Amino acid sequence: MSEPTELRIFFFNIFKQAPHLLNDISFPKELMSGFIESMPSMFFGGSDSVTFLHYDIDLPHIFHTHFGGKKQVILFENKWKRRLYCIPNATYALEDYDVLHPDIKKFPALAGVKGTEAFLEHGDTLFMPTGYWHWMKYIEGGYSLSLRAWDVSLSRKAASIYNLAIKGGLDSVLKMAFKANYARYRENLAVKRADREFASGKPA
Repeated sequence: MSEPTELRIFFFNIFKQAPHLLNDISFPKELMSGFIESMPSMFFGGSDSVTFLHYDIDLPHIFHTHFGGKKQVILFENKWKRRLYCIPNATYALEDYDVLHPDIKKFPALAGVKGTEAFLEHGDTLFMPTGYWHWMKYIEGGYSLSLRAWDVSLSRKAASIYNLAIKGGLDSVLKMAFKANYARYRENLAVKRADREFASGKPA
């Protein structure tokens, strides 16, 4: 049986019949600017449900506030993406390894990858900088709210637009056109890139 996964729902979709609920959200503008106020999103998960390892394609800074039971989070800087077996043309990792207990013999590039672990309880907010990879597990059932903000740099904004318009669009077209063959090709390429990065000692 596959592991239960998190359910993601955007506020403006689920609450379009009750827009006053959006008024309950307060953006911490005293901490930073650039909040995308039209795109708060909620995540719901039962006990032991998991969010697969990925980074957000639009490269926002994220304020992630948790409610309810305890939640486990593991973060990685974006510089590790190839060593994490990042799928080409995508923003998620190969799902064949256990993030908590990886098989280093089978996935040697994971050896030495440095991450940060956090446990969120009711009312805790985690700040995830742009491009950070994240894996999450609901130790107990709960839900979370993410507020997104643009990075101030023009280069980061350009990378965000590129990811959304080119990388995401290209990936969708290739998946529809080549299906299983494309999936196998991407997975094999992810392994080759990870092995090459590991052999070269990157990232330094």
